Amino acid sequence: MTKPHINFVHLCDSAFFSQEGKLNIIGMFKTIGAAKFPTNHPKMAIVLDVNILKSTKLKIQILQKKTGETIAKLEGKLDRKGDEKQEKEMCFISDFNNVKFEEAGGYRVEIWIGDELLQTLPFSVNKVGPAK
Repeated sequence: MTKPHINFVHLCDSAFFSQEGKLNIIGMFKTIGAAKFPTNHPKMAIVLDVNILKSTKLKIQILQKKTGETIAKLEGKLDRKGDEKQEKEMCFISDFNNVKFEEAGGYRVEIWIGDELLQTLPFSVNKVGPAK
């Protein structure tokens, strides 16, 4: 049996599927800017494309790098239908709204499939300009 395989993970402002089934990713980023802290980031999306053989658990979480504290999390199931002898590609969009960042610094997205951490995606939240 083949382990789940992540094809890509992107952190972006927004993502959606068109009527034709095309994946649209808008505003990919690795840095968020904020004038003051704590701050709430209004919206971000995590796009995951993965190959799996069977239905399995999925957990996507955002953690502060320094403390390891989870600040946002989504848990669900990748529900695989059909022949489990062939890998199936699945694309998943997870929207995170009003994520609160207590301070500037390093953060990371973790992708867990089953009970295994398959990928991390680092990003930073930086102080920019004077607070008004």
